[in-house]
Amino acid sequence: MPRQKKRISKRPASASDIQRSAVPSAATIFRAKILDAMSYEMVVKATSKIKPLLWVRDGSNVTAIRSAGSVDELFDKIPLAYGLALDAWHLRARDFGDELVSLAGEYFKEALTLKDENEQTQRYEILITEMRWRGQAGAKVLIDVFNSLNDYGKCLASVVLGLIGTVQSADLIWNYYQEVNKVRSENYFVGALWSLIDLKDKRAADLLYQRIIQQNYFYELMGFLALAGDSRSLVPLLVLVPELDEDQRWEPLMAASAIALRIGRAATVEEFSSRMPKDEREVGEGKAVEDMADLLLSNSKQDIEQYFQIYYSGFNPETISQELFDI
Repeated sequence: MPRQKKRISKRPASASDIQRSAVPSAATIFRAKILDAMSYEMVVKATSKIKPLLWVRDGSNVTAIRSAGSVDELFDKIPLAYGLALDAWHLRARDFGDELVSLAGEYFKEALTLKDENEQTQRYEILITEMRWRGQAGAKVLIDVFNSLNDYGKCLASVVLGLIGTVQSADLIWNYYQEVNKVRSENYFVGALWSLIDLKDKRAADLLYQRIIQQNYFYELMGFLALAGDSRSLVPLLVLVPELDEDQRWEPLMAASAIALRIGRAATVEEFSSRMPKDEREVGEGKAVEDMADLLLSNSKQDIEQYFQIYYSGFNPETISQELFDI
């Protein structure tokens, strides 16, 4: 079975453009880095492989961050938190416990006053990442400040709320999706979709179905359908297959297999049969429907999770260094 390949377009608009989709969105990379403690440690270790080179640049920043004597002082040192100093910042943050969480909201709100967009982005990334490790207390902070964040901040916050499992945030995320989905120049909506999928919100399947029937493709669509698509998306996925080059047909097929495994053989056959005219079902086409269902079900859960690895389990431990520095 061919391995999933990287593509070239940011927001493909037609079936042929699926072949040119570049890399996962910022939301997907962000989620893979903080999926769980093990994923975060893999990222830290991958960075540490070039530690001798980075230490020349970052050593003084690491020392300065480690010497922060208060939460306010640590927040003031966020501009120094990159490279090796990024992990140093998070390690020092743990030393301040709940005090840091109680003050985080104010620092989120202050980010909007920053004139430097890169500085604002850095603050969002660091603070939202830290809230990931603070459980429901961190989730409460994100919910409280959500509407004061810019769209990028809301995108990352959505991811974290999904990972923490903050079910009460589902309507907030849903409303954010409706707003950001209108912004065609960016793909912040991916963060909202990740959240709804992680929260197991049934509305995610509706959104994914609408996207595939409207041919509104994006890099993560097939992986998302594998995770959360329902029976309605089976036929649109299979219709897409002949429109793609031969080496690209695996993606919709594997997504369809994931859906078939999730809903079972009977529901898969029923979905296919319901799309056929009654007279065709009565003259032997029903056997073809069953054969197609069996073909999809011939792929195992392990096959699917390996193919869509970044969606199911984050980065590959064996290739994480290459994945991080290629992206």
